[in-house]
Amino acid sequence: MRILVCGDVRGQFNTLLNRVDTVNKKNGPFQMLLCVGSFFSSSASSKGEWEEFVKSGRPFPLPAYILGPTSAGEVACYPGGQAGGDLMGNLTYLGSRGLFTTSEGLKIAYLSGVQSSSPQRYAYQESDVDALAANALVDGFAGVDILMTAEWPRNIQEFAPTPPPVSTQGSASVARLAHTLQPRYHFAAGQDVFYERAPYRNHKILAENPRHVTRFLGIANVGNADKKNRWLYAFQITPMAEMSKAELTRQPELTTESPLASAQAAANARQQAAAAAPSQQFFFDPKALERGQRGRGGHRGRGRGRGGGDHGGFEGRGGYRNRQDSGHHAGSEHGGPPAKRPMDDRGPDCWFCLGSPKVEKHLIVTVGNQCYVALAKGPLMDDHLLVLPIGHHADSVSLPPVVHTELESYKKGIIEYCASKRLSCVFFERNFKSRHLQLQAVPIRHSPEEVKRVFLSQGKERGITLVNVTSDEQLDQLVDKYPSFFHVEFADGQRLFHFIKPNANFPLQFAREVLASVDLLDVPRRVHWKDVKLTVDEETSLTQKVRSAFAKFDPMADDGDEDEGE
Repeated sequence: MRILVCGDVRGQFNTLLNRVDTVNKKNGPFQMLLCVGSFFSSSASSKGEWEEFVKSGRPFPLPAYILGPTSAGEVACYPGGQAGGDLMGNLTYLGSRGLFTTSEGLKIAYLSGVQSSSPQRYAYQESDVDALAANALVDGFAGVDILMTAEWPRNIQEFAPTPPPVSTQGSASVARLAHTLQPRYHFAAGQDVFYERAPYRNHKILAENPRHVTRFLGIANVGNADKKNRWLYAFQITPMAEMSKAELTRQPELTTESPLASAQAAANARQQAAAAAPSQQFFFDPKALERGQRGRGGHRGRGRGRGGGDHGGFEGRGGYRNRQDSGHHAGSEHGGPPAKRPMDDRGPDCWFCLGSPKVEKHLIVTVGNQCYVALAKGPLMDDHLLVLPIGHHADSVSLPPVVHTELESYKKGIIEYCASKRLSCVFFERNFKSRHLQLQAVPIRHSPEEVKRVFLSQGKERGITLVNVTSDEQLDQLVDKYPSFFHVEFADGQRLFHFIKPNANFPLQFAREVLASVDLLDVPRRVHWKDVKLTVDEETSLTQKVRSAFAKFDPMADDGDEDEGE
């Protein structure tokens, strides 16, 4: 594959396209253009400049992929928020972070923005780095072909025969990410200089099997007058999946030791400190909303979603359990003793992790700091929603406190949204053959008592025993004893629970069958999500309609439209 890479564009769209056109005609064809750093300018007129460019009708000559904003001034130019999406023909905003594989098999990871300790729409946090780095936990992970970041990694000059032309501290988090993902090429911007570092190895000589090398390139800003500071870089690459081991692990001359090992050592120390921190009780705590901080709206956005209903075929269990008062302890997200129900199956193959490439971006309704809401694929009705954690968590009772608090906030917002339409709401979760929490929310005109009665009646007919859950403690104990379960909750707080015995054949569509029955929604043809045939355009239109209607009930949107200063 032949690829072009540019540095900070900062609104110089015509300068970029003039050069790309020339290079593509002279040395092409190229398959794609990757833009690292700031694509839009940070000036107050940035959005107007972009709108004028779009009106000009000038197309991008090849598919171009850009990162997110790095300053508050750029945010208005990204209507897709954190989730990404198409900005115009041949121009795609990738999103805040993620990993995707092209049709040719090229694996590209990306992290947008600059680091911040607080959620802001132009910044990433340690949790974003953790989520992206989790791809390396997948069995068989051997690295990525390309990593795109807005910031340079810290210590990149260490061991390099030629130092960078400028002194830069770089980001320790980006260094840790690069050390973990082991890209063959790492492109970054932000320093307004061009720097091509000598390759560095990703293994310890004589201690580990040989691996591929990483080539780091800092790309200069578009349109700069210094010919030494290249702002458009062309290269050719074969996806690692198509290369022999000998080709992939060849060590070029001047290959150095990795300059990023110290960043990983610091990360390990941070994880050990996190593991030693005291844990907290958080299981369905009704006071969690009062104790927890409300999330900022900085992660709102469009896109995503494998929004589907009760999908079967996903084996595996997992989650995160963190308690003090139950007589046993589990490790924190960042380390410690093995959890009773360890997190598993996370990474690019999970349909529901927000950083996964297996997404249908048009189904996203809103994205918070820890959770997101999507339109259900094959919905029972137009307002059938899913609430899902952004990171990989298997069920609602095994969530870290901060994720649980935000999930409860979204439930409250959905109940209020339904009430505004004079409807009640039913939440259900099936933690069986499902590896990522999908809390489904279905608006319904019947009262909680009526819906509960139908669930109990149809459950009895199917031999499914549903137990009334009268307290948070009882639910905790039930889940401890029976890790596979079905759980339904009504708008008035009533809950029913069914534990699924090992090797049992629980009907995957049970909740949809009950809700779609003549006693409730009376939509028998919508029992299975695959039978609900909607085009992408229809799904997109429906998502936009729900997004608009839900906006004023979105608990994460209180201040999400206010751009904070840098």
